[in-house]
Amino acid sequence: MFFFLGDRIVPEIYNQFSLAPWQIRARTDLGAKAETIRPNVSGAETLSFLTGLTDNLKRASIQTYFKVEGTAKSLLVLGNQDPLLVEAVAGKSRIFLFASSADLAWNDLPLTAAYLPLLQGLVKNAVGMTEISVDAGIQFGEPFSEKGPPIQTKGPRGGPGIYQFRLPTGEVRQAVNAPVEESDLAKISEDELKKKFGAIDLKVVEYAQDGLNGQRGGRKELWPVLLGLLLTVLALEMILANGMPLFRR
Repeated sequence: MFFFLGDRIVPEIYNQFSLAPWQIRARTDLGAKAETIRPNVSGAETLSFLTGLTDNLKRASIQTYFKVEGTAKSLLVLGNQDPLLVEAVAGKSRIFLFASSADLAWNDLPLTAAYLPLLQGLVKNAVGMTEISVDAGIQFGEPFSEKGPPIQTKGPRGGPGIYQFRLPTGEVRQAVNAPVEESDLAKISEDELKKKFGAIDLKVVEYAQDGLNGQRGGRKELWPVLLGLLLTVLALEMILANGMPLFRR
């Protein structure tokens, strides 16, 4: 079970959850003095995958979070040593509490390459998946090692997805993954974007907290236009009904 906190959280209600060995305290707004993230070495020794995410986690910044106290194991901490991600065991279940939001409201972790591997790693660890249980597949564009015509069963036609081979030894399925470049989160320059999109008019908008308000789609009332059109038609009908001669022989 995952808990992500946010601006609608009432700590007093969440603290009544009997299976959680933590207490949610005051909300902390750091503003421009955002904190960085790092694995808690003493608390995450069993989660080796966190070590591989250290560099990407450091690129994230946390602006707002709730202080958390209690006996839960701390997996991720902030630069000021406040817990960010804590774990508790309840029977055969695992409970995770992330002290900030799951979206971009309070942090920019979802924009880093660590976000998805972090959640996947926690789920795999919680269910006891310590090793990769499926074939890693091949990259898009690489040749198949299987002989015979491939039959695509999943994914966009001719692109990444699942391909089926009917061999004399039985049915085999092969995963074709998207190119690695599609997972590159490095910023691309405006000139490079214009080259890729060609003649399409392109405008680059930099993300900033509450900075997209002017770029979002707005709402426009249509009833004044429709009412004006209706009144115009009504006026024309009244003119014709009163017999006003529009044309004379």
